[in-house]
Amino acid sequence: MEIMLLAKSSDGDSYHVQFENKEGLITAFCDCQAGQWGKFCKHKWKLLHGDESMLFDSSQVADLMTVASWAAASTIDNLYADVEKYEKKREAVEKHNKKAKKILKDKLHKKNEILTENEFANAWSSIIKASPAFVVG
Repeated sequence: MEIMLLAKSSDGDSYHVQFENKEGLITAFCDCQAGQWGKFCKHKWKLLHGDESMLFDSSQVADLMTVASWAAASTIDNLYADVEKYEKKREAVEKHNKKAKKILKDKLHKKNEILTENEFANAWSSIIKASPAFVVG
């Protein structure tokens, strides 16, 4: 089954959001800029969750509720929660790596001081030990 909904854009125009449910497999396409790049845009997300404020055409409420019921019967929320969790972990690792690189750079570039191999290994080891775990699963 296919359903086309019109979503509100931030500039007052509308975007076409196409939903399809084939035996419980839900696909969604939005013609907004993010959607055209294959991103999971806010229009898809809000419509999948039955957010009537995202509808451009209020006569589509019944179709919106159908789409929302598809999402409720799926694992979309769990998958999205996993993505958010891993994005936060990725951000923490990136932040740590930036800090670790600065520490290492500072240790390596002290004026008139050259680290021995052992001092470098100790500096690197302390950076690794302080690293937040990034485990998928």
